[in-house]
Amino acid sequence: DLHLVRAGVTSTLVQANGDDCIGALAVDAGGRLWVGAGHTLLAFDAQDGALVEVSRRRLFAKIAALAPAPGVIWVGTEGAGLAALRPDSERWYTVDDGLAHAHITTIQLRGEAVWVGHPSGTSLIRPEGVHALTEANGHPPGSVRALLPDDDDAVWIGTYGGGLARWHRGRFWRFTRANGLA
Repeated sequence: DLHLVRAGVTSTLVQANGDDCIGALAVDAGGRLWVGAGHTLLAFDAQDGALVEVSRRRLFAKIAALAPAPGVIWVGTEGAGLAALRPDSERWYTVDDGLAHAHITTIQLRGEAVWVGHPSGTSLIRPEGVHALTEANGHPPGSVRALLPDDDDAVWIGTYGGGLARWHRGRFWRFTRANGLA
């Protein structure tokens, strides 16, 4: 469930029934809260106190990650890939487009780059196309749990079971317990 506490009063905004759950939350630059509730994308404006269903239809899979940017909300799902939802259009990215995996665990934005974490790799989406980073090209094993693009056009990748890695200019540097990672 998703609750709002304002002036000491708790209101239920979304009640998760059965299989539905709150899979992702994000806040855009304007302060709007985006909510991934099961297969449904919702937007909450604290000023108005209104919760509105955004997607024109239920998404193909449960929402697992959200990343808002001006004019677009990136929606990662549990098995149907990644969607770029705009007010007048939507664009889906799947394994067929070059994603490392159809399950999305995290999304981070940096300039025109969209970094996407998966259970077995990381994908980079830029206007010129999709690039998958997997174990075959040096990506650490394990599910990607955290991504942090930096000012040097690199990305830090935190995994479950594979430690920490930094990818920069086509090369990985890995940090594990052997390097002092606790």
